[in-house]
Amino acid sequence: MSGTGEWDVVVAGAGHNSLLTAAYAARAGLKVLVLEGAAHIGGDTTSEELTLPGFTHDPCSTAHNLIQSNPLMRNDELQLDRYGLRYLYPDPVFTMPFRDGRSITMWRDVERTCGELARFSAADANA
Repeated sequence: MSGTGEWDVVVAGAGHNSLLTAAYAARAGLKVLVLEGAAHIGGDTTSEELTLPGFTHDPCSTAHNLIQSNPLMRNDELQLDRYGLRYLYPDPVFTMPFRDGRSITMWRDVERTCGELARFSAADANA
């Protein structure tokens, strides 16, 4: 932390977008302060045990796959893998249980996912 308490950039929140912004600002030579109200950083990239030991959940990051095609991630411009960022590619992708006891599962395999959709709507599965 700067002894004078002066910063060029103050970033509110330590989610993935804020951390990327802060990293690029620091890389450009600016003095950056990142403030986070949660107990840990990561925002939508967070995975944690929420229910039982050994069951890891992504409380916010189900759609975090969109950033993976961004060149800064694809080319690892900030070398984030050196600091522990890694993506997991589970199969099944997710399962949604319903109150009536049924569930639907999305798989990496399109045909398998269409089979799941067909249990609810043949028209949607064939679209």
